Amino acid sequence: LQALQETAKQAEAVFQEAQMQLHKWKVGGLDVKPGETHYDTTPGRVLGLAWDPPTDRLSLDLRIVFAAPISSKRRLLSQLSKVYDALGFALPWHVQLRLIFQGLWRRREIGWEDPLPPETVDRLHQLEAEVAGGGVISVPRFVGHPVRIEIFSDASPLAYAVAVYACTGAQSH
Repeated sequence: LQALQETAKQAEAVFQEAQMQLHKWKVGGLDVKPGETHYDTTPGRVLGLAWDPPTDRLSLDLRIVFAAPISSKRRLLSQLSKVYDALGFALPWHVQLRLIFQGLWRRREIGWEDPLPPETVDRLHQLEAEVAGGGVISVPRFVGHPVRIEIFSDASPLAYAVAVYACTGAQSH
């Protein structure tokens, strides 16, 4: 705790030099204000993801996509837009929804408010079933200092992706 307070003082000095005032710090469950330290277990948001300070984990709930019925091209796009995943944790799942939308977009005869084709509805129900039980992705916010970085990429005619792993000794995240 003493090291944390020293780091906070150093950071405040740097920001004051830049004529910026830090009001409050929240670090892995500790809420540090100038001259005051206390526990704060209030969940917050970091990079658009939910952050649970006591466990220091980031999470993303994919079930929000199916919170409202997806009955049209417009509704699918609207529900897709509700998932903000800047770090790409849900990308393997989210890209499937994007490909469904892309397929609908190419079918010009389907208007924005027209009912979705039965095969699209069936595929959406499959994806909804996949996330119904385990639709929350949760990852540690801090995984340690990386020993090495490993990067993988793949592509198909429909999509491409890159995955970056920070490997820390015996554990990889």
